[in-house]
Amino acid sequence: MKRILALSLLLVLVLSMGAMAQGLVYDIGSLENGDLEIDVEFSVTIDKYARVWLTENKLFKNALLGRPGLYTSDEDQVIDLAEEYFATKLATTYWPQANEDWMGKLEPDEANVGYDRKGGALFRVESNCDTNVNVELAWNNGMESELVLWVFRHQDVTPYSDYPPVNSTTQASLISTKNPTPINFEHVYGNQRDKMAGSAIEYKYSEYKIGGAVFIDYIGQQAAATYSGTITITVSAPVQ
Repeated sequence: MKRILALSLLLVLVLSMGAMAQGLVYDIGSLENGDLEIDVEFSVTIDKYARVWLTENKLFKNALLGRPGLYTSDEDQVIDLAEEYFATKLATTYWPQANEDWMGKLEPDEANVGYDRKGGALFRVESNCDTNVNVELAWNNGMESELVLWVFRHQDVTPYSDYPPVNSTTQASLISTKNPTPINFEHVYGNQRDKMAGSAIEYKYSEYKIGGAVFIDYIGQQAAATYSGTITITVSAPVQ
C-alpha cells in the first residue's frame, strides 16, 4: 500500500514538472557565441467607459403666456414637428365666435411669441465603445396640458446630416406626458466627432439635443404655476 502511494505521488510530481516546463519561456547557451534573449508577451485590456454631461439647458426657460394653443422650445425642426403633432387641434379655431385663434396661428412662425427658438437642452456622450442611451421623463405634477419632447442628433457630420431624430422615425424619438414610454437609441463609438475647435482638452463626443412643445387646450386647464419634471439620461453598455 505504501509503495502504491509513493508511486502515485511520484507520478503527480512528474506530471506537474512537465506542465511547468511547457509554460517556461527561456533561452540557454554560451554567451561566447552570442546573446541570449526571451520575449515577454502581454496584453492590456481596457474596460468599457463613458461619460455623459449637460452642456446647455434652456428648455421652456420663458414662461408660457397662458393663452390656449401651441408653445415650443427649440428651433425650426421642433416647430415643424410640433405643428405636425398637434395638427388636428390647430386645424380648428380656438374661439370662433370671437374670431380668436390658437397661439401658434396668430402670426408667422418667425415672429410667434409662443415659439422660443433659443430653447432646448444639449447633452454629450463620450465613450470608448458603442452604448445604449435611454431618455426617460418623470412628470407627475398636475399640469394637464400635453408636453412632448423630441431628441435629435445635434451634429451635422457623416453619417448624420440635418440634425436628424435619434431613431429612424420621429415617433420613436419622442416622449410625451400622454405616452411616457422612454426613448432608447444607439450611441456609436465610431461616429463621435473630435473636440470643438479651440478646446484645450482632447476628446471625442456625440452631442444630442432635446426640444419640446406644450399645447394648452383651454385657459383653465391648469392653474397658473410653475410645473417641474425630470429628464433622466442613462448610458449603458449594449447587451452582448
